[in-house]
Amino acid sequence: MVDAIDESNPREDLLKVFQDLVTDSRFEKVQLLASSRDYIDIERVMGEISVSVSMANPFVEEDIRLHVRVTLQSNRKFVRWPQDLLDEVEDTISRGAKGMFRWAVCQIDVLQRLKCERGVFKKALGNLPKTLDEMYDRILLTIPEEEQLFVHHAL
Repeated sequence: MVDAIDESNPREDLLKVFQDLVTDSRFEKVQLLASSRDYIDIERVMGEISVSVSMANPFVEEDIRLHVRVTLQSNRKFVRWPQDLLDEVEDTISRGAKGMFRWAVCQIDVLQRLKCERGVFKKALGNLPKTLDEMYDRILLTIPEEEQLFVHHAL
């Protein structure tokens, strides 16, 4: 199992390894499960040697919705939120995740830090990042300048 091919750097090397594993008869007993977001270079290589299974499907979407609901119900930071706002958060995050659990988790993490005011939440829900990359960019922008070099080396 290899998760997040798209986050590998340089991923061309990893894609070459996959191609060799699948096409070389020495590895015919090796079975591989890999996951990635949609990127054309990955699709080009993997499309020739694999079967694609979309994570944006009703089963995954329902799992994400259930995770969001349970998190909102069990996290003490959301206990004072009105139910209609919790329902809106659940719906907005569940629909916006498009099969990405990590995206949903990041949104909840950000929302739990906000002041418990309807206007603040409405604005935040209307301004959610569209992609996981955009979410990561926003997270990185919150790192204090004096710690950025350390974080850069850690990544």
